[in-house]
Amino acid sequence: MYFRNIVECVLNTGMQKGEMLSLKWGQIRDGFIYLHETKPKEASQIPVNDDLERMFKQIIKKQHLTYKYVLLDEGKPVKGVQ
Repeated sequence: MYFRNIVECVLNTGMQKGEMLSLKWGQIRDGFIYLHETKPKEASQIPVNDDLERMFKQIIKKQHLTYKYVLLDEGKPVKGVQ
């Protein structure tokens, strides 16, 4: 299931792999995803569309916000995330 969430996140945001896999709940607020360190070394904001908001709500329902990372594989950060 996590792979589907990753693909949906990429399609709806255009985020880089590292940005997406290290995405934490605290970065999502007020209808935006806030990225602090991007490739061009600039902070950026990505709007959360309806599809992404729906996905995040499903993840929240499943995780009960007990994890700091958004995209998990069986309760653990996806491989490559510290």
